[in-house]
Amino acid sequence: MTMANFEFYPMANPIYMALLRFLCKHRFLWEAFVTGGTYFTLFFEISFAYLIWNRRLRWFMIVCAVLLHLGIAICMGLVTFSVMMLILVSSFLPAEVIHQFVTQLGRLPLRLPGLQLQPSAPAPVR
Repeated sequence: MTMANFEFYPMANPIYMALLRFLCKHRFLWEAFVTGGTYFTLFFEISFAYLIWNRRLRWFMIVCAVLLHLGIAICMGLVTFSVMMLILVSSFLPAEVIHQFVTQLGRLPLRLPGLQLQPSAPAPVR
């Protein structure tokens, strides 16, 4: 019912509506998509609290969190909620990964009208 609820944002998107119509015309695909999504959500929500602490499964659970919250952002239009949840999940990432990600973001060219940023000098190494 969430995917076809007109109160959610994506119903106004023609690409989303075309995907929804395609799934509805193919009953097997619809059932597989909805049932798979339901089982995935149940698995993730129940197991995240204890599997995230296992070092071998941590990356798998983080990838599952990204997939779940991207699905929520796309199917329900709850982008702010999804971004907040992904920021909270990032607390389980090692500090080196976050540092590397922020460094890569800093290297992207930022072009805003009326704003000129000069690259900062690297911090001295101690």
